[in-house]
Amino acid sequence: MALSTPDSNRFKLPIAGPRISRRVRIVGKIRGFTDQESEISGRDLKPWVTVCRHKESDSDPEKVTISFGDEGSSRKDRYELDNCYEQDEDNAVVFSREVKPLIAEVLSGRNASIIAYGARGSGKTQTIQGSVDNEGLAAMAIAEILSQTKDAQKAVLVSFYEVFQDHVYDLLDPNHPEVQVLEDSQGKIKLKGLSKAAVDSISHFHDLSACLAAPCYSVPKTPIQILKRSHKGLMIHIASADDIQGSKCPNAMNFVDLAGYEDSRRSSKDGITLTESARINKSLYGIMNVVYALNTNEKRVPYRESKLTRMLQESLGGSNHVLLLTCLNPILCQDTLYVASLASRSCQSAGQILTSSTMKSKKHTNQQARLVGTPLSGKKNNSASNLIGRKLFSDRKTIISKQVPVHCFLVLIPI
Repeated sequence: MALSTPDSNRFKLPIAGPRISRRVRIVGKIRGFTDQESEISGRDLKPWVTVCRHKESDSDPEKVTISFGDEGSSRKDRYELDNCYEQDEDNAVVFSREVKPLIAEVLSGRNASIIAYGARGSGKTQTIQGSVDNEGLAAMAIAEILSQTKDAQKAVLVSFYEVFQDHVYDLLDPNHPEVQVLEDSQGKIKLKGLSKAAVDSISHFHDLSACLAAPCYSVPKTPIQILKRSHKGLMIHIASADDIQGSKCPNAMNFVDLAGYEDSRRSSKDGITLTESARINKSLYGIMNVVYALNTNEKRVPYRESKLTRMLQESLGGSNHVLLLTCLNPILCQDTLYVASLASRSCQSAGQILTSSTMKSKKHTNQQARLVGTPLSGKKNNSASNLIGRKLFSDRKTIISKQVPVHCFLVLIPI
């Protein structure tokens, strides 16, 4: 069951093309309970998110189904993802199964990106940056890369940046200058003004990563300090001698902590304006459009819809690897339902969406035939080939031909 919200009409579906294999792996991660939530869960809180592993006999046994809803509720929302990690599986489990294999790909010459996406308070920052008790995926990756490149005569460099209201700022520079996203004559993306710092130990990395918690100085000060929501990212560059001399672009591993999705119709908890919330959501829609286009093997990928996807274009396209971590709230949260809905739709390949839409088309056609008394053989443009290129994400829009309006007239006859 898909969740329908007014914002869903703004999520655009690119034209579906032939599908060979999906480029973006989409997995879920259920956040653990906070101390306050644990106290409540011990008494009254019932499980809201459940994970169902598919059997080998299913059509796609590698995927899992996540369900949202109380045990006693008759209504449940269900979505499919490539995998989902539950509350008892910490960041170390996610790293060993999802991130560590990508490090080998980066060392062999490809790029990789790990993007944390979810509603506000779903555990994105804890997953990427970590906490005192739970090391984040970024720090684990740095430790593994330093270990594997120790004897390979390669340098490990890092860059920290922030994307606020579609502007990119360098966080390593104390002045936080704006980074220009440019394209050279060969179509390669260049980040002018983004500084790099060499890392030789995990403790050195922790010292540098403290800038992620610092606010961006470019934001004007207000009488009441308001928490600014933004995307924050880390680039890990693995450079050889040729890379340092500038003859070759170094391989990169990206970690992105996206701003949390929040329904713009509701007032924000920390004073975020409606305009700012709408900009954040627009940026998130742009990222999900790129994910969907990559998974459906589109000829045109809308990188320009978001400044973040534009600057990561070199790492997202081609034969590079992308992991989308969909972080889920363990307690009732409508924004998490919407996030899971978009992630599940982007998890499908073009063939799956075409099959689903063909079934919907036949269902609507049968209903229309019964209403107007027209045999199914008279209906046209309902073949699977004619469905390609239509917007199938709009649940409220049918994909059949327009119905002819029927007018009724009431005639009054005097007695």
